[in-house]
Order: sequence, then C-alpha cells, then structure tokens
Amino acid sequence: MFIVDVLDLVDVPISGKNHQDEISLPSGIGDAPSGNRNVLSSFDFNVPISMPSDGIKVLFRRAKRTMTERVLVVDLETTGLFQSKNQTRFPEITLIVAFQLPEMRLNVFRCGERKEVLKFLMFSRDYLVGFNIRRFDLPLLSWYLREDVVNFPNLDLLDVIELSLGHSLPLTSLTKATLGIEKLASGKKAIEWHRLGDWTQLMRYAIHESLLMAGVYLHGLFHGFIRVQVNGTGRIIKIPVDW
Repeated sequence: MFIVDVLDLVDVPISGKNHQDEISLPSGIGDAPSGNRNVLSSFDFNVPISMPSDGIKVLFRRAKRTMTERVLVVDLETTGLFQSKNQTRFPEITLIVAFQLPEMRLNVFRCGERKEVLKFLMFSRDYLVGFNIRRFDLPLLSWYLREDVVNFPNLDLLDVIELSLGHSLPLTSLTKATLGIEKLASGKKAIEWHRLGDWTQLMRYAIHESLLMAGVYLHGLFHGFIRVQVNGTGRIIKIPVDW
C-alpha cells in the first residue's frame, strides 16, 4: 500500500499545458522492504504521478476550498472475466485505487493487503463514486472484504449515462467530452500489464483513471452538468446532474 497527497500537484501554479507537473513517490514510502510482493512501495516501483490537465487542477483546488461531503472515488483493476465452453472464471482484483475527496489523498492497494484500511476508508466516507461501481466494483469488493457493501451509498457515473441516454458508453467518452482528456489505455491493456507483471504501468493507468473520474464528478458537482461523446458520430451530449 502507498499513500500520496495530490495536494502537492494541485498547488503547483497553472502551467497552461497538460502533463507538465509531476511528482514521484518519495523514497521510503511503503510497509516493507523490496521483495515483498504484497506491498507497493517506492523501493519496488517508481511511479510518476501527474495531474491530467490544468482544468482538473482548478476543479481540485475548488474542492479543497469548498467541498464538505467526504467522498471516495474507487477504481478496481482485475484479471478480467475468463469464459470458455465449460468454465467461467470470475475476475480477481489486482489493484485498488481509493482517492479521498476533499483531502486529495490517493491510496493504492494490491489485492491481499491492508483490508482493514480499505474498510476504514470506505466506512468513513459519505458515499463512493465510480464507473460501473454498482454492478462491478461493489460486488467484487463484497467478496474481497468478506462484507456486504453492495448497498453502500454510491454514485455510479455509468448509471447516470444509462438513465439519461438509455444505453451505456465507455468511460473515455465521458472524460473526453467533459474534461477534454481520454484514458491512457483500455481495460484490456491493463489486464495485459498485470499478466506481464508491469506494475508500474498498471498503477500509472489506474491512478490516472481515478483522477479523471474525480474530475468528472467535481465538474458535475460545481457546474451542474457533464458531457458524453457518442461513439462513431463525435456528437457531444450535455447531461444535467444534481449531486
């Protein structure tokens, strides 16, 4: 597990360019020396964390000043669903990113470590935010934590899209239209990084995705709407929200 305060990035002056400001995990973060595969630490990984855009930085600064509700943005990376003619193997959790708002604190867990910390983070929040969290993340977390969290208060950004449009769209269509930024890669690529043991790329991808989800949530909170881009047409649809 490691914890990073994103405030170090939020407080950097606006640059006018994306991906300009970076912090890396400081030396010594972590719970065990290198070689313990159940611990993420800077002894094992050097993961630069960058603010996806100045627009997100502005949203985070406003949240830091004015936000009163305690929210946890949750993103799970998994091994993916395996199906064959005679067998279905459900996904296993490989990485959990839990981003605290308004504290701007990133908590990153590998599967199998510090479950009590994750429980504390979840139950100390007013609600969770995620994408497909109601049907995917929360059922998996219930299995992982051995505790029923399926009905935990949550805001599912995918549900918002489906209720408004009558069909689903991928997360990148939401982040691109609302924030002007796409995900770093696809979920399939994240599964491949895990298979190859490339934890640095997997962590970078998952952290970036969590920051984007937080940015979308804050945009809706402060401006009263989000946007989606319809696949294949490029058409932008504005969705009013009230959360």
